[in-house]
Amino acid sequence: MKSTKSESIPIEELRSVLNYNKETGILSWSKKVAKKVIIGRPIGCRRPDGYLSIRYKGCMILVHRLVMALSNGRWPPHEVDHINGKKDDNRFINLREATIPQNRRNSKIRSTNTHGTPGVTFHPKREPKPWMARIADEYLGSFATKEEAIEVRLKREIEKYGEFSFYRRPDGE
Repeated sequence: MKSTKSESIPIEELRSVLNYNKETGILSWSKKVAKKVIIGRPIGCRRPDGYLSIRYKGCMILVHRLVMALSNGRWPPHEVDHINGKKDDNRFINLREATIPQNRRNSKIRSTNTHGTPGVTFHPKREPKPWMARIADEYLGSFATKEEAIEVRLKREIEKYGEFSFYRRPDGE
């Protein structure tokens, strides 16, 4: 991932003007860096995509990336994944570094998915086994029931993706 202008700001400088509570995920100013800054008040503006960001020295910084930088002493080289899928939950325990494919696997089910499980589809013309399961480009088989297809898909996803499996979310969503 290319470095952004915001990531050229030294982490020690950010630590000197910000407070971060790892248990609550709340970020606040510890120093008055602008007229409108209120020391101790939670900060972060919600973007249209659901993530929180702050402005510092003319740069927009995503809060979850900033939290990782403050906590680890370096900017994350790739993406930061919200384990429970909630884009504004910036508790350190809910964040992890991830590659782009890993982060995408932990996305919500698409609204067009009518069966509630990624990779499971229904084909009524394929009786007696109309339920098909697949993962990426891997065909897992056809099954008589939706439950069988889901079970096979779930098992394979956990084998293939481990902690980044959609089904490993702590909240079960």
